[in-house]
Amino acid sequence: MNVTAKFPADMDARTQYKMLKSPKVKRMSDAIDSMIEVKSWISYSDTDSITGEEREVLVIESLDGEMFATVSATFRREFADIVKFFGDDVGAITVIGGKSKAGRNYITCTVE
Repeated sequence: MNVTAKFPADMDARTQYKMLKSPKVKRMSDAIDSMIEVKSWISYSDTDSITGEEREVLVIESLDGEMFATVSATFRREFADIVKFFGDDVGAITVIGGKSKAGRNYITCTVE
């Protein structure tokens, strides 16, 4: 497990551990159509235990302490763009779900 980025930069070890290891972390797809007021976030690479592939994971913690994780490239790319525009402290985002032209489900996000 290799942390590639996080906010806040001085995130305490307890929060970081919970974001990386807690079974309470939910799937981002469970938050479709929800607004998340972002308290903290962490991006890390990890090896998939089944396929052995390296994958990037983004975990976001809301102000009320809920944590949501995703490996969706579309979501991670849009979140990275939001960070570029607004800085690490992005404020509130809304999780959006959709269906591609090929019929595949996807998730992304936008600012509030």
